[in-house]
Amino acid sequence: MFGEVFAEPETYTGHPPDDAYCNDLLARDEVLLLAATEGDRVIGGLAAYMLPKFEQARREDRPRERRVDHFRAGRHRSGGRAGTRALPQAGVRRDYRAALRHRAVTVTVRPAREADAAACAAIYAPFVSGSTISFELDPPDAPEMARRIAEYGASHAWVIAEAAGAVAGYAYGSPHRTRAAYASACDVAIYVDPACAGQGIGRALYGALLPALAGKGYHAAFAGIALPNAASVGLHEATGFTPVGIYREVGWKLGAWRDVGWWQRLL
Repeated sequence: MFGEVFAEPETYTGHPPDDAYCNDLLARDEVLLLAATEGDRVIGGLAAYMLPKFEQARREDRPRERRVDHFRAGRHRSGGRAGTRALPQAGVRRDYRAALRHRAVTVTVRPAREADAAACAAIYAPFVSGSTISFELDPPDAPEMARRIAEYGASHAWVIAEAAGAVAGYAYGSPHRTRAAYASACDVAIYVDPACAGQGIGRALYGALLPALAGKGYHAAFAGIALPNAASVGLHEATGFTPVGIYREVGWKLGAWRDVGWWQRLL
């Protein structure tokens, strides 16, 4: 359930894509785009997994090779002009792998401990005081965060993501409602240090949290997202949540009424 995830910082999906996902990307002509570079910047961590399948498809399907030649010439039908410099395939492969070795990080997901409280409180505080993402008004201090970790870690699950030896994010489950018939449902929440965004940490956290909740007998997980929040909506839908409705003007924060959308996933 818990372990290490090897992640390319900007575009890692959280798990190796399966054949259907690879074929979908191939159909949309995005594989070479994911493997291309702009100077020394790599575009697309998925290329580490996709490139062998791309090469196999290119050998088996000549039209795909023609589309690759168009991209190398600086044209890409889904993105217009992609640049003027040709990208020889061998060079793309070599540049990408070299950059990946230098920029890749290891993300470790583990159960939270009360000793993580200060780091969790530091990550959470800006979401409370400077945004509408959390509906709390006062950031909890480390002792209060330790209490929550102890309570929800025991009743549900609380997981931590570490990158480069530091806490980079956390996710946890909590009660959905207090009446007895709701006992098999839970709410989930996830917070990632903005400095670590784009490293696949959100997916890695949910990849550990959701099975942990299922293992404790929870049947359905619900996520409330203050709107708008495209990044959170994208993460939840990418990890299997589906929208169920919106509470209109349910909270007042930072001088305005706020809507909250709800997403659900059966465990």
